Amino acid sequence: MARPKKENAEYFSHDANMRNDPKIKALRKKFTDGYAVYNMFLEYLTDCTLFEVKMTELEFEILSGDFDVDVEILKEILDYCVKVGLLIQSENMFFSNGLKKRLQPVLDKRNNAKDKFLQIKLQESEQKVQKSVVSVTETTQSKVKESKVKESKVYKEDIDSRKLKFSLTLKPFLETYGSDFLNNFYKYWTEPNISKTKFRRELEKTWDVGLRLETWAKNDKNFKQKENGKHVTTPAAKTAYKFDVDEIQAQFSGA
Repeated sequence: MARPKKENAEYFSHDANMRNDPKIKALRKKFTDGYAVYNMFLEYLTDCTLFEVKMTELEFEILSGDFDVDVEILKEILDYCVKVGLLIQSENMFFSNGLKKRLQPVLDKRNNAKDKFLQIKLQESEQKVQKSVVSVTETTQSKVKESKVKESKVYKEDIDSRKLKFSLTLKPFLETYGSDFLNNFYKYWTEPNISKTKFRRELEKTWDVGLRLETWAKNDKNFKQKENGKHVTTPAAKTAYKFDVDEIQAQFSGA
């Protein structure tokens, strides 16, 4: 909870020659306790908000007890102070212009200190916001980078599993075309794109593995015509790789 704004003072300056002021002399001459009551009233005003007080009947009773003077005498003294210009009365509000002028610098200094304090707090808040923004930005960038790394791993795992499924579609044709032929076919159609997210077969709009194998065989000069329903591979077409689904699956599992 915010501390309430302080609009009073703890003391006021008292001139050494106050007693010689003409208005004070008149007050002293008219009332035996006039000088003492007036200064006690100034002390009381100093402790009041904005250095003024609303004098109700209850307030007169309280102050008369505090000042050790009869209520009627207190009223007469304050009325006389208003008459000679030592105090000002606006309806039931009493205050002293001289006292307000003396204490205004106290309020101004207090307000300036408060403004400076608020300015410092505002700057601290702005710095915290800037640090928070930088932290959030760095965190976001870190998360984006981490996400991209994870995404890349997911793509790799995903593409490998899809390549394995593709190899399984070739297994039924192993007896017809032979392992060398299918191995070359498999390597060609599983070549990944630049982003490593898809392989060549997946970029085709239509796909029939049987028709693709027949076309591949027709265009492969290293293959002879079918003999007994099987394609025959010439020696030049043989490679060191054999098409083996189990071996391919084992490679993916160990990746």
